[in-house]
Amino acid sequence: MNYIKSIITLAAIALTVSVSAQSNEQTVDETTIKKYQIERNGQDSFYTLRIESMRNEVVSLEKSERYELNQDRVDNMDKVTKRISIDADNDGQYDRMITMSYKSEAEDSFSIVPSNEGFLITLIGEEIEYNLLKKDYEIEKKYVDLFDIMLSEAK
Repeated sequence: MNYIKSIITLAAIALTVSVSAQSNEQTVDETTIKKYQIERNGQDSFYTLRIESMRNEVVSLEKSERYELNQDRVDNMDKVTKRISIDADNDGQYDRMITMSYKSEAEDSFSIVPSNEGFLITLIGEEIEYNLLKKDYEIEKKYVDLFDIMLSEAK
C-alpha cells in the first residue's frame, strides 16, 4: 500500500513540476533616471524623470519544428508598459506620472529628449509631446489608437 502511495505522490509532483516549467511568458523590467533642464522666462528649471519599463514577452515556437531539438522562435508583439514619473520641483518626490501601454516588436525604439516646454517621447516611431506647464500631452489623432496613456498626479 505504501508503495502505491509513493508512486502516486511522485507522479503528482512530477506533473506539477512539468506544468509549472512550461511557462511561455517572461517579464523584463528596467528602470532609468534622467535629469533635464529647460529655460522658462529666462530662468532655468530642472526636472527629474524616472522611467520604468516592463515588457511581457511571449515565447512561441514554430509548430512545424515541434519535435526538433533546436527550434526557432516566432516573433510576437510584446506588451510594453512605460511608467514615467516626473519630479518638476526637485523636492525628491515625484509629482506626476504618465503610464503608457502599447504593443511592440522585440526591437523597441524609445527615447525621451527635452523640448522648450517639456519633453518629447518617441515610441515605435511616433512622437508624443508632454508639456510641463500645461501638465498634458499632445499626440496626432491618427496615432491615438496605438497607445493607452494615463496621466496621474500625486497629491
